[in-house]
Amino acid sequence: MIIKAILMIALTVIMYLFALFIQKKFKIAILHPALVSSIAIISVLLYFGYDYKDYMVGGHWIYNFLNCTVVCLAYPLYLYRKMIIKYSKVILTSVIVGIITNIILIFTTLNLLGYSKEMIASLLPRSITAAVGIQVSQQIGGIDSLTVLFIIGTGLIGSILGNYLVKMANFKTSIAKGLLYGNASHAIGTAKVLETDIESAAFSSIGMILTALISSIVLPLFILFI
Repeated sequence: MIIKAILMIALTVIMYLFALFIQKKFKIAILHPALVSSIAIISVLLYFGYDYKDYMVGGHWIYNFLNCTVVCLAYPLYLYRKMIIKYSKVILTSVIVGIITNIILIFTTLNLLGYSKEMIASLLPRSITAAVGIQVSQQIGGIDSLTVLFIIGTGLIGSILGNYLVKMANFKTSIAKGLLYGNASHAIGTAKVLETDIESAAFSSIGMILTALISSIVLPLFILFI
């Protein structure tokens, strides 16, 4: 068991470093390290006949450390705390509108397509950061593995397309840029914007936090009425 855990951790680290190399070499947005490393890890697991539970023997250690690294996002929050307080109404309004839009879009689309309540519950937390989203999914009757897939997929799509959307919408302020990433693509998007703009990262961080907090209250209430 210990050896398997070490192997899975080593596999994750090696594949992520490989993915970083690929991104730096080709500089193509779709070659996001998280996406490339995920595909590479899944390919290796399938080749050797391992499943998700086998991977999580070591993967849960990485998951626990990942939860700790989220604390690092508190630094830009501290640096720009005065701006966050100044624009608190704008931030809160943006987060609430984003959550409502997400719920309406997912519920209406999946309901019209005839999907089950379990599937709807699995997809609803897609814009919540993984640490909270998985707990919310369990609470409202979703499927953990599907929720993780949707959360990662949402984060990757937001991270990859974020710059294009910012240019298309002609966003100029750090508030607009940051909330675009934080409200929709949570930690993965926040990490992406942190690479280039710490001020936008501060608004992305607060957007991500408020989205997770409010969604964890609203979604269980919403699921009771469907």
